[in-house]
Amino acid sequence: MKAIELFCGIGISALGLTEADLVAAYDCDAAFVAAFNGQRILPPVARVSRLSEDSEPPPPCDVLCGGPVCKAFSPGATLFGTSGQSDDRNTFPIFLAAVRHGRPRSFLIENSFGLQRFKGYLEELLTTLVSYGYKVSHGEVDCYDYGVPQHRRRVVILGHRSKTPRLAEPTRRPGDPAVLGDCLGTAPAGDPWPLLLPMSAAALNYYLRDPRHIRKHPPLTADKAASTVVSVYRKGVPYGVVHHEGKYWLCGPRLAARLQGVPDAYDLSLLSKTRALEAIGNGFPPQASAAMAQKLF
Repeated sequence: MKAIELFCGIGISALGLTEADLVAAYDCDAAFVAAFNGQRILPPVARVSRLSEDSEPPPPCDVLCGGPVCKAFSPGATLFGTSGQSDDRNTFPIFLAAVRHGRPRSFLIENSFGLQRFKGYLEELLTTLVSYGYKVSHGEVDCYDYGVPQHRRRVVILGHRSKTPRLAEPTRRPGDPAVLGDCLGTAPAGDPWPLLLPMSAAALNYYLRDPRHIRKHPPLTADKAASTVVSVYRKGVPYGVVHHEGKYWLCGPRLAARLQGVPDAYDLSLLSKTRALEAIGNGFPPQASAAMAQKLF
């Protein structure tokens, strides 16, 4: 089975495509592509490409995967128009063009659960994919159900030319990490950052001085599954706060990676701290991508 991934980032979703021969991956970010190709646990098939609707279609494949840039549909997005497609960060048209011209046997799309707020556009996407000759199914999933210690709601769309695919049933097993505490411990040798990063006094004061901050972004604790790992870690913004052993910390890249189901064998030192957190926060856990791709294989 040959697989291709668009908008591949640093390869988090690609880590779940172990039953396929990943023959190509594309992203416009050169740093992410370099990190992808620098891993021992991923084939070095990523290339820098500023994908567009006019790009050359990907090579023939059995499954085309991708998470079109979801900022246009995320809950915190500021959108122009009423349907979402007018936001210039919407890259669904690029994926649709790849399906239309490349004619893969099947496809796997994942995106922010916020896409469901734009029912008109979602229906338009599904109708378009059906018009290309695919049988399509879609729904919302929580990645926690597939074995990661993080409640991450995503919309998944599966398509196949000859059968109606079903979304994967939960695959969580006894022993899978269930809470943040399962991901604490020793960081791999060579990691440039600790699991928990010190929180500056200014950032902590900003976080604690307004109860709205805590209500909107409650701190992660060791005894619970994490809320969605995010891609934005700006100075002074209370994303990724962890309350552990009586202190407040920020979630480090390796801890964020573990919450996303990324194995410790993935080398994060190929990225800066900020870029690593950004890439991890944009990922689709490999356990979830594996479960969904299996339904297509």
